Amino acid sequence: RHAALDQRKTARSHGLVSRSTAQLDLDPARGVSLAMDALGVKQTAEGEEALRRALPKSRARLAIEPEGGLVDARFQESRPGARVLVAGSGKTVYVADGKTGRRIRIAAPTAVWTSAIELTGERVATGHEDGSVYVWDARSGAQESRLPVAGSEIFALAFAPGGERIVAADAEGRLHAWDLAAEAEIGTSKPVNEFIVAIGFDSNGTRMVAAT
Repeated sequence: RHAALDQRKTARSHGLVSRSTAQLDLDPARGVSLAMDALGVKQTAEGEEALRRALPKSRARLAIEPEGGLVDARFQESRPGARVLVAGSGKTVYVADGKTGRRIRIAAPTAVWTSAIELTGERVATGHEDGSVYVWDARSGAQESRLPVAGSEIFALAFAPGGERIVAADAEGRLHAWDLAAEAEIGTSKPVNEFIVAIGFDSNGTRMVAAT
């Protein structure tokens, strides 16, 4: 099972590296973003090389090297560059201000497998190898909640647009929806017997897509 997931991650990372390379002369900043996405999917030598090639061509003002190597990297989608979330395999997570470079370090309790950042940039979430989801205050790094998902490792996370819900995908291909205010699980899907590697919502938060 893990071998199949690794193959899928390798293929997805390779595709993102190819897109990053194509953007080097057209949009270097986009090239950096795609290279970081590739490393977030899987840390590879070609992903690191793509990032090294793209950075000098861009106007990047921020460099973060998490302990243990990069596991995941996310940008605040509503305000690109406002906040950056970087997770490392050494149980460390950094939330940085993309303009000032100021950053906070979050010491995660177990290995991080995936992460998400709320549209407002006020909260971030991390999914862990022990099946837990943690929600953190992006400004202080304080833990807000721990959501014990009834499954194995967490492979994908996403906040709903309003920030009141979060959805996590476990290793069996189940989606778990949580009400963050109540810290209660409000729904679980049937397993799809595929690894879900990404989750997204429409702008209203009423529909969701999961990629395998």
